[in-house]
Amino acid sequence: MGNINKHIVIVDDDKLVLSSLTMQINSFVKSNYLITTAESAEEAIEVIKEIRNSDPNSVFPLIITDYQMGEMNGSEMLIYLNKDYPETKKILLTGQADLEGIKMAIENVELFRYMQKPWEKNDLQITINEALGLYYKEKQLEEEAKANFKLIKNLEIVNHFSILIQESNTIEDVAWSVCENAIVHLEYEDCIIYLIDKDNPNYLYQAAALGNKNPKKRLILGPLKIKIGDGIVGGVAKSGVAELIPDTSKDKRYI
Repeated sequence: MGNINKHIVIVDDDKLVLSSLTMQINSFVKSNYLITTAESAEEAIEVIKEIRNSDPNSVFPLIITDYQMGEMNGSEMLIYLNKDYPETKKILLTGQADLEGIKMAIENVELFRYMQKPWEKNDLQITINEALGLYYKEKQLEEEAKANFKLIKNLEIVNHFSILIQESNTIEDVAWSVCENAIVHLEYEDCIIYLIDKDNPNYLYQAAALGNKNPKKRLILGPLKIKIGDGIVGGVAKSGVAELIPDTSKDKRYI
C-alpha cells in the first residue's frame, strides 16, 4: 500500500493495559504500522476523525478495544465506527463475561474475535497477524474485482463501438458514431475526430466534433483544417505516435 499511513488503534481506559498492549504489539508487528492509542471510546472516535481529516489517505486495518469503558462501551464504539470503517478488523477485549455486549458486536460489526483478559501474548500475536492478513486479502480481492469490472465494461464498450462501425455507411458516419458514443460511454467532455483531406493530403479536416465547444448534433461550428505537422493533432498525425496530454492549454503546440 505504498507510503499510505496504516494505523492500529488500541483503546482501553486502563493505562497499564494500554501500555502493555502497545509494547507487545510493537514487538511483533512491522514497523510500518503506526500505533494509535486512546483511553476512552469517545477519545478514540475523535482521534480517528482527526487523523482522517489531516491525512485522508490513511487507513485503519485494525482496532483493538476493551469492552467495559465509561459512558460508551467497546461494542458501541465499534458499531459507531463501522459506518465509516466496515473493512477494519475489530478485536474486542473483555475481562467480564458480558455475552450480550459481545453478541451485539458480533451481529453489528462482524467482530473478528473477542479475547478474554488476561490474554496470552502468543494468542494475541496469532490473532493480530490473522486479522491483518485477512484485511489485506480482502483489499486485494476488492481491487481485483474492480479491475475485472473495468475490463468487462471496456470490452462491452469496444463491442458496442464495433457494432456501430459495422452499421455505418460512410467514414463520416463512423466518425460521428465514435464521437457520440465516446461522450456517452467514455464520459468525455469533448470528442473531435480528424481525417486526412483527400483533396489536400497535407491537411487534416474535422470529420466529427461533439461536446461543449460544439453542442449541435452532427453539425460542426467553424470546422478547422490543420496542416500535418502543426499543433498537437498535426504533430501526432505526422509522427504516428499516440500522445496523452494532461492539459492541452499548457502545451505550446496547442492551436
